[in-house]
Amino acid sequence: MKAPLGFSQTIYICDSESIILEGINYNGGNLQWQLSSDSINWINISGANQLELQINPNESNWYRLKINDPDCDSIYYTDVKYVEVVTFDSDIFINQNSSYCIGEPLQLLVNNFPGAEYNWSGVNGFTSNDQNPIVSDSVTLNYSGNYTLNIVLEGCTSETYQTQVVVNALPNQPSVQTDVFKCAGENVNLNATGNTGADFYWSGPLGFESFEASPLLTQNVDSTYTGTYLVYQIVESCTSVSATVNLVVDYPPVTPVLSGTNTGENHIEWSWNTNSNIVAYKYNTVNDFSTATDLGLNTSFFQAGLICNNMHSIFIWSYNSCGESAPLNISESTLPCSTQPCSSPGLTIGTQFGGGIIADVNFPSSCGYLISAEVDQSTGAPWGCYGTFVNSNGTNVGSGKSNTEAITNNCATSGIAARICDDLVLGGFSDWYLPSKDELNLLYTNLKQSNLGNFNSGYYWTSSEENNNEAWRQYFLNGAQSVTGKVPQWRVRCVRTY
Repeated sequence: MKAPLGFSQTIYICDSESIILEGINYNGGNLQWQLSSDSINWINISGANQLELQINPNESNWYRLKINDPDCDSIYYTDVKYVEVVTFDSDIFINQNSSYCIGEPLQLLVNNFPGAEYNWSGVNGFTSNDQNPIVSDSVTLNYSGNYTLNIVLEGCTSETYQTQVVVNALPNQPSVQTDVFKCAGENVNLNATGNTGADFYWSGPLGFESFEASPLLTQNVDSTYTGTYLVYQIVESCTSVSATVNLVVDYPPVTPVLSGTNTGENHIEWSWNTNSNIVAYKYNTVNDFSTATDLGLNTSFFQAGLICNNMHSIFIWSYNSCGESAPLNISESTLPCSTQPCSSPGLTIGTQFGGGIIADVNFPSSCGYLISAEVDQSTGAPWGCYGTFVNSNGTNVGSGKSNTEAITNNCATSGIAARICDDLVLGGFSDWYLPSKDELNLLYTNLKQSNLGNFNSGYYWTSSEENNNEAWRQYFLNGAQSVTGKVPQWRVRCVRTY
């Protein structure tokens, strides 16, 4: 390549190439080639005294030819030529080996060379002539691999540069306990598990943040901590989908509030308002929750077999998984005892009277008589309302009538033992009821064992309820009493009092 010096210009040559600079035609005088790095300060090139100068520069410089003619009064210089060596090695800043996560954008980067042409190529047939091309807005695993670049500037082509792209899979969602229930005042430790060596990041209410897998949230939790906590696991700078922990902070329920009482001579029905955030209610006649009887979600309790004209007390609690409330303590008096004189005093067991046969003469009623029907009202009927507690758990003498009222008021099933007695009209009387556990035993002891009353030797129902699913029965072959499910069909014998 020859470049004449008859005019000013910039000459580009590729690294390691050579060029011949040629002066203007001149037949006399002394010739000397000079170079400069700044076009101001010049130095002679040793041995360069010919019209042509061949150079193989490794850096860019200015060049001129000095002509000294003895016949002329001054020295003459040719036009200045700037020879620029196009190099790339020290100027290229391409992506270093890069790691990406699935779903991230991938852009290749290189520093700017004005006027240059960029030639990128890579995996999946990728090519681009942009300086900084976007390969994908959301990479997948198959974008991993080598990406290469050649730059062309002023006709010079760089060596091939490459960058290694690695696309990493997202780690799995951390494993957590999704729903966490805590009682106020307890410690709360959040816990997440994931890949071996993974990092974790938690965030949640009240500005909570932690980089531990199992951070201590608080040692004294309250309702302000209730909410959703998110945790991510991070592996090789890739972040998983979040896992969610829903924290609920609960408190023991408040004390029930009395809504009213309904009193009789031998019973009191206690009622209270419905509480929220509870599992159930319990009652006791003493202030001891540990021995109290569970009432389920019933907001009333029919207490039967009470002594007339006496003050009676009851304690009611609501409770949940965090504990029990303070008790509601209620006191109420039963109605005064009836003073109606008995029209038929002195009757004995086994005497036919009042639609049936006298079964007891010391009963807590107006005249002291318990009267049994003389035949069974059913040879097989269910107790009824399996799965429901109807508040008929009185067992003592005097509680049968109130038990029957509780059953018929709270169990709408037809054909059950208590309803058979409640619907019975016999001997001109309609106040029949299903006897309690102790009252039925009076029929066995005073009548059956004396071969009175036409009793069968099978099982008879009582009105005494044990729990949601069971009630008491009595075997009239030997008098044994036992708890059984409410579904089986046993005999029914109704009673009334006088």
